[in-house]
Amino acid sequence: MAPDIKNEFEQARLKHLLFKSKLRAILLGAEIEEAPVLSEHDCPFGQWMQTYLLKKCKDSAALKELETIHTEMHRLTRIVVKNYHAGAEAASEVEMKKIEILGDRILELLDILERHC
Repeated sequence: MAPDIKNEFEQARLKHLLFKSKLRAILLGAEIEEAPVLSEHDCPFGQWMQTYLLKKCKDSAALKELETIHTEMHRLTRIVVKNYHAGAEAASEVEMKKIEILGDRILELLDILERHC
């Protein structure tokens, strides 16, 4: 595997972990910019998918699944953050569990795509 591909995917994993960290920071009351967490279009991981992954990797079921999961993760995140701002943190427990499951699947899909790009 070419070193540049390995580096690209490692950076993507870090961008995904940064998303999770920023979400936790928001839920702990830190004052950070929320747009990259709430919007799949403002998200550094989403931007990486658009500028690198969709251009470099062949159209595949794994790529389509990654796009779908990424969009769904941000949809759930908007619900969680909205509940947090409304003082209804407990109402988001189910969505948070789903976000964790989706996040794990994103990492699995990145492994698959890295091997096949």
